[in-house]
Amino acid sequence: MADAPRELGFTVAPPAGSLDRYPGIAAMWDPATGSLREGYGLGDFYAAAQAEGLPIVNAATGITNSSSQAYSASVSVSREMAALGQGVLVVSAYNPTHGRSLDGIESFLLKGLNVNISTVEATRLLLEDSVAYNQALAERADTPSLAYTQAWGHSEGAALMTMAMSSDMLSLSVRQQIDLRVLGSPMGNAPEGLHTFRSIWNWNDPVAATFGRTASATGGVEFSPAFIAANQAVPGSYTATRLDFRVDVPAGMTNENHSWQYYLSDPAGRGAFGLVPMNADLASFYSRSYWLKGE
Repeated sequence: MADAPRELGFTVAPPAGSLDRYPGIAAMWDPATGSLREGYGLGDFYAAAQAEGLPIVNAATGITNSSSQAYSASVSVSREMAALGQGVLVVSAYNPTHGRSLDGIESFLLKGLNVNISTVEATRLLLEDSVAYNQALAERADTPSLAYTQAWGHSEGAALMTMAMSSDMLSLSVRQQIDLRVLGSPMGNAPEGLHTFRSIWNWNDPVAATFGRTASATGGVEFSPAFIAANQAVPGSYTATRLDFRVDVPAGMTNENHSWQYYLSDPAGRGAFGLVPMNADLASFYSRSYWLKGE
Protein backbone atom coordinates (compact mmCIF):
# COMPACT_ATOMS: atom_id res chain seq x y z
CA MET A 1 0.00 0.00 0.00
CA ALA A 2 1.19 3.48 -0.81
CA ASP A 3 2.35 5.84 1.92
CA ALA A 4 0.88 9.35 1.94
CA PRO A 5 3.58 11.92 1.12
CA ARG A 6 4.79 13.42 4.39
CA GLU A 7 4.67 16.96 3.01
CA LEU A 8 0.88 16.58 2.71
CA GLY A 9 0.63 15.29 6.25
CA PHE A 10 -1.29 12.45 7.80
CA THR A 11 -2.29 11.55 11.34
CA VAL A 12 -3.32 8.24 12.87
CA ALA A 13 -5.62 7.71 15.85
CA PRO A 14 -5.52 4.18 17.33
CA PRO A 15 -8.52 2.50 18.99
CA ALA A 16 -9.76 4.42 22.02
CA GLY A 17 -8.68 2.95 25.34
CA SER A 18 -5.75 0.74 26.22
CA LEU A 19 -3.43 -0.37 23.42
CA ASP A 20 -2.39 -3.49 25.32
CA ARG A 21 -4.55 -5.52 22.94
CA TYR A 22 -2.67 -4.11 19.94
CA PRO A 23 1.09 -4.37 20.60
CA GLY A 24 1.93 -4.27 16.88
CA ILE A 25 0.49 -0.83 16.23
CA ALA A 26 1.42 0.42 19.70
CA ALA A 27 5.10 -0.08 18.86
CA MET A 28 4.81 2.10 15.73
CA TRP A 29 2.51 4.87 16.96
CA ASP A 30 3.84 8.05 18.61
CA PRO A 31 1.25 9.58 21.00
CA ALA A 32 3.20 12.85 21.14
CA THR A 33 2.58 13.56 17.46
CA GLY A 34 -0.54 11.55 16.71
CA SER A 35 1.32 9.89 13.86
CA LEU A 36 3.92 7.19 13.26
CA ARG A 37 7.35 6.92 14.77
CA GLU A 38 10.27 7.71 12.50
CA GLY A 39 11.12 4.84 10.20
CA TYR A 40 7.58 3.46 9.86
CA GLY A 41 5.21 4.02 6.96
CA LEU A 42 1.48 3.52 6.64
CA GLY A 43 2.13 0.20 4.90
CA ASP A 44 3.90 -1.12 8.01
CA PHE A 45 1.16 0.20 10.25
CA TYR A 46 -1.59 -1.27 8.08
CA ALA A 47 0.06 -4.71 8.12
CA ALA A 48 0.18 -4.69 11.92
CA ALA A 49 -3.41 -3.45 12.20
CA GLN A 50 -4.58 -6.12 9.74
CA ALA A 51 -2.96 -8.81 11.88
CA GLU A 52 -4.70 -7.39 14.94
CA GLY A 53 -8.11 -7.30 13.24
CA LEU A 54 -8.65 -3.51 13.13
CA PRO A 55 -10.75 -1.89 10.38
CA ILE A 56 -9.66 1.49 9.01
CA VAL A 57 -11.75 4.68 9.02
CA ASN A 58 -10.70 7.82 7.12
CA ALA A 59 -11.25 11.42 8.23
CA ALA A 60 -10.58 14.91 6.84
CA THR A 61 -10.85 18.27 8.61
CA GLY A 62 -11.32 21.84 7.51
CA ILE A 63 -9.77 25.15 6.54
CA THR A 64 -6.84 26.40 8.66
CA ASN A 65 -6.82 23.18 10.68
CA SER A 66 -3.43 22.13 12.01
CA SER A 67 -2.11 18.58 12.27
CA SER A 68 -3.14 18.52 15.95
CA GLN A 69 -6.69 19.52 15.03
CA ALA A 70 -6.82 16.81 12.38
CA TYR A 71 -5.54 14.33 14.93
CA SER A 72 -8.09 15.39 17.55
CA ALA A 73 -10.94 14.96 15.09
CA SER A 74 -9.63 11.46 14.36
CA VAL A 75 -9.53 10.77 18.12
CA SER A 76 -13.16 11.90 18.23
CA VAL A 77 -14.13 9.30 15.60
CA SER A 78 -12.14 6.63 17.43
CA ARG A 79 -13.99 7.41 20.67
CA GLU A 80 -17.37 7.40 18.94
CA MET A 81 -16.69 4.01 17.39
CA ALA A 82 -15.48 2.67 20.76
CA ALA A 83 -18.77 3.80 22.31
CA LEU A 84 -20.48 1.67 19.67
CA GLY A 85 -18.29 -1.27 20.64
CA GLN A 86 -16.03 -1.01 17.59
CA GLY A 87 -12.26 -0.71 17.73
CA VAL A 88 -11.00 1.16 14.64
CA LEU A 89 -7.87 2.80 13.29
CA VAL A 90 -8.60 6.36 12.06
CA VAL A 91 -6.28 7.71 9.37
CA SER A 92 -6.50 11.32 8.23
CA ALA A 93 -4.86 13.07 5.29
CA TYR A 94 -5.02 16.58 6.67
CA ASN A 95 -4.80 19.80 4.71
CA PRO A 96 -1.76 21.68 6.07
CA THR A 97 -2.67 25.15 7.29
CA HIS A 98 -0.99 28.12 5.62
CA GLY A 99 -2.95 30.94 7.25
CA ARG A 100 -6.53 32.11 6.80
CA SER A 101 -5.92 34.09 3.58
CA LEU A 102 -4.06 31.37 1.68
CA ASP A 103 -6.41 28.68 2.96
CA GLY A 104 -9.36 30.82 1.87
CA ILE A 105 -7.93 31.01 -1.64
CA GLU A 106 -7.37 27.27 -1.62
CA SER A 107 -10.97 26.68 -0.54
CA PHE A 108 -12.19 28.85 -3.42
CA LEU A 109 -10.08 26.86 -5.87
CA LEU A 110 -11.42 23.63 -4.39
CA LYS A 111 -15.12 24.47 -4.26
CA GLY A 112 -15.51 27.32 -6.74
CA LEU A 113 -13.33 26.04 -9.55
CA ASN A 114 -13.13 22.28 -8.80
CA VAL A 115 -9.32 22.43 -8.75
CA ASN A 116 -7.90 19.05 -7.72
CA ILE A 117 -5.48 20.21 -5.02
CA SER A 118 -2.85 17.80 -3.72
CA THR A 119 -4.81 16.89 -0.58
CA VAL A 120 -7.74 15.70 -2.71
CA GLU A 121 -5.36 13.31 -4.43
CA ALA A 122 -3.89 12.18 -1.09
CA THR A 123 -7.41 11.59 0.23
CA ARG A 124 -8.34 9.57 -2.87
CA LEU A 125 -5.27 7.38 -2.46
CA LEU A 126 -6.00 6.82 1.22
CA LEU A 127 -9.59 5.86 0.37
CA GLU A 128 -8.43 3.35 -2.22
CA ASP A 129 -5.95 1.82 0.22
CA SER A 130 -8.51 1.76 3.03
CA VAL A 131 -11.19 0.07 0.91
CA ALA A 132 -8.70 -2.58 -0.27
CA TYR A 133 -7.50 -3.07 3.32
CA ASN A 134 -11.03 -3.43 4.75
CA GLN A 135 -12.08 -5.82 1.99
CA ALA A 136 -9.08 -8.03 2.78
CA LEU A 137 -9.87 -7.81 6.50
CA ALA A 138 -13.49 -8.82 5.85
CA GLU A 139 -12.36 -11.89 3.93
CA ARG A 140 -9.80 -12.78 6.58
CA ALA A 141 -12.34 -12.44 9.40
CA ASP A 142 -15.20 -13.90 7.33
CA THR A 143 -17.26 -10.82 8.30
CA PRO A 144 -18.78 -9.16 5.21
CA SER A 145 -19.77 -5.96 7.07
CA LEU A 146 -16.09 -5.10 7.59
CA ALA A 147 -15.70 -4.60 3.82
CA TYR A 148 -17.36 -1.17 4.03
CA THR A 149 -15.08 1.79 4.73
CA GLN A 150 -16.39 4.66 6.81
CA ALA A 151 -15.13 8.14 5.90
CA TRP A 152 -15.73 11.41 7.78
CA GLY A 153 -15.32 14.99 6.57
CA HIS A 154 -15.89 18.36 8.23
CA SER A 155 -16.01 21.75 6.49
CA GLU A 156 -13.27 21.89 3.87
CA GLY A 157 -12.59 18.27 4.79
CA ALA A 158 -16.12 17.46 3.63
CA ALA A 159 -15.29 19.18 0.34
CA LEU A 160 -12.06 17.18 0.09
CA MET A 161 -13.93 13.92 0.65
CA THR A 162 -16.66 14.88 -1.82
CA MET A 163 -14.10 15.84 -4.46
CA ALA A 164 -12.02 12.69 -3.92
CA MET A 165 -15.08 10.46 -4.15
CA SER A 166 -16.38 12.29 -7.22
CA SER A 167 -13.07 11.89 -9.06
CA ASP A 168 -13.10 9.90 -12.28
CA MET A 169 -9.94 8.26 -10.94
CA LEU A 170 -11.87 6.64 -8.07
CA SER A 171 -13.64 3.61 -9.50
CA LEU A 172 -17.30 2.85 -8.91
CA SER A 173 -16.33 -0.45 -7.29
CA VAL A 174 -14.41 1.51 -4.63
CA ARG A 175 -17.17 4.08 -4.11
CA GLN A 176 -19.72 1.30 -3.57
CA GLN A 177 -17.76 0.24 -0.49
CA ILE A 178 -17.75 3.70 1.19
CA ASP A 179 -20.01 5.06 3.94
CA LEU A 180 -19.48 8.84 3.93
CA ARG A 181 -20.31 11.06 6.92
CA VAL A 182 -20.04 14.85 6.46
CA LEU A 183 -20.50 17.66 8.99
CA GLY A 184 -21.00 21.31 8.01
CA SER A 185 -20.25 20.65 4.36
CA PRO A 186 -19.87 23.59 1.93
CA MET A 187 -20.79 21.29 -0.96
CA GLY A 188 -24.26 21.24 -2.52
CA ASN A 189 -23.75 17.90 -4.21
CA ALA A 190 -23.14 14.30 -3.19
CA PRO A 191 -20.78 11.78 -4.81
CA GLU A 192 -22.38 9.08 -6.94
CA GLY A 193 -22.50 5.40 -6.09
CA LEU A 194 -21.63 5.34 -2.38
CA HIS A 195 -22.90 2.57 -0.13
CA THR A 196 -24.35 5.22 2.20
CA PHE A 197 -24.14 9.00 2.55
CA ARG A 198 -25.03 10.94 5.72
CA SER A 199 -24.85 14.73 5.90
CA ILE A 200 -25.65 16.92 8.92
CA TRP A 201 -25.78 20.70 8.62
CA ASN A 202 -26.59 23.46 11.08
CA TRP A 203 -28.99 26.19 10.00
CA ASN A 204 -26.85 28.63 12.05
CA ASP A 205 -23.61 27.53 10.39
CA PRO A 206 -22.72 30.07 7.66
CA VAL A 207 -20.45 27.60 5.84
CA ALA A 208 -23.11 24.92 5.44
CA ALA A 209 -26.12 27.24 5.15
CA THR A 210 -24.55 29.67 2.69
CA PHE A 211 -22.00 27.79 0.61
CA GLY A 212 -23.68 24.40 0.85
CA ARG A 213 -27.17 25.69 0.13
CA THR A 214 -28.05 29.25 -0.90
CA ALA A 215 -24.88 29.72 -2.96
CA SER A 216 -24.91 26.23 -4.46
CA ALA A 217 -26.29 25.30 -7.86
CA THR A 218 -28.58 22.65 -6.37
CA GLY A 219 -29.88 24.58 -3.37
CA GLY A 220 -28.73 21.82 -1.06
CA VAL A 221 -27.16 18.41 -1.26
CA GLU A 222 -30.52 16.59 -1.02
CA PHE A 223 -31.54 18.20 -4.31
CA SER A 224 -28.40 17.12 -6.16
CA PRO A 225 -28.71 14.48 -8.91
CA ALA A 226 -26.61 11.80 -7.17
CA PHE A 227 -28.56 12.17 -3.92
CA ILE A 228 -31.90 11.79 -5.69
CA ALA A 229 -30.74 8.89 -7.86
CA ALA A 230 -29.30 6.99 -4.88
CA ASN A 231 -32.55 7.18 -2.95
CA GLN A 232 -34.54 6.12 -5.99
CA ALA A 233 -32.34 3.02 -6.19
CA VAL A 234 -32.08 2.35 -2.43
CA PRO A 235 -34.48 4.49 -0.36
CA GLY A 236 -32.79 6.05 2.66
CA SER A 237 -29.26 5.29 1.54
CA TYR A 238 -28.50 9.04 1.28
CA THR A 239 -29.72 11.43 4.00
CA ALA A 240 -29.27 15.11 4.87
CA THR A 241 -30.35 16.24 8.34
CA ARG A 242 -30.88 19.88 9.25
CA LEU A 243 -29.74 20.84 12.77
CA ASP A 244 -30.63 24.01 14.66
CA PHE A 245 -28.18 24.71 17.45
CA ARG A 246 -26.44 27.85 18.65
CA VAL A 247 -23.32 27.83 20.78
CA ASP A 248 -22.98 30.35 23.60
CA VAL A 249 -19.29 31.03 23.09
CA PRO A 250 -16.81 32.82 25.36
CA ALA A 251 -15.63 36.26 24.31
CA GLY A 252 -13.11 36.17 21.50
CA MET A 253 -14.32 32.88 20.00
CA THR A 254 -16.07 32.93 16.63
CA ASN A 255 -18.00 30.61 14.33
CA GLU A 256 -18.42 27.84 16.90
CA ASN A 257 -21.76 26.96 15.27
CA HIS A 258 -19.57 25.42 12.55
CA SER A 259 -17.12 23.53 14.78
CA TRP A 260 -16.67 19.75 14.76
CA GLN A 261 -17.16 19.23 18.52
CA TYR A 262 -20.46 21.13 18.62
CA TYR A 263 -21.84 19.25 15.63
CA LEU A 264 -21.15 15.98 17.44
CA SER A 265 -22.60 17.30 20.69
CA ASP A 266 -25.99 17.87 19.04
CA PRO A 267 -28.52 15.07 19.77
CA ALA A 268 -30.13 15.21 16.31
CA GLY A 269 -26.75 15.08 14.62
CA ARG A 270 -25.70 12.10 16.71
CA GLY A 271 -28.92 10.32 15.86
CA ALA A 272 -28.49 10.97 12.15
CA PHE A 273 -25.04 9.35 12.29
CA GLY A 274 -26.25 6.40 14.35
CA LEU A 275 -24.05 7.29 17.33
CA VAL A 276 -24.88 6.45 20.93
CA PRO A 277 -26.71 9.10 22.98
CA MET A 278 -24.28 11.51 24.59
CA ASN A 279 -22.76 10.02 27.74
CA ALA A 280 -20.61 11.53 30.47
CA ASP A 281 -17.32 10.43 28.92
CA LEU A 282 -18.11 11.88 25.49
CA ALA A 283 -19.64 15.04 26.98
CA SER A 284 -16.45 15.63 28.95
CA PHE A 285 -14.35 15.09 25.82
CA TYR A 286 -16.35 17.50 23.67
CA SER A 287 -16.56 20.15 26.39
CA ARG A 288 -12.78 20.46 26.62
CA SER A 289 -10.49 22.31 24.24
CA TYR A 290 -9.49 19.03 22.68
CA TRP A 291 -7.47 20.44 19.80
CA LEU A 292 -4.22 19.70 21.63
CA LYS A 293 -1.82 16.91 20.67
CA GLY A 294 -2.03 13.91 22.93
CA GLU A 295 -5.64 14.67 23.92
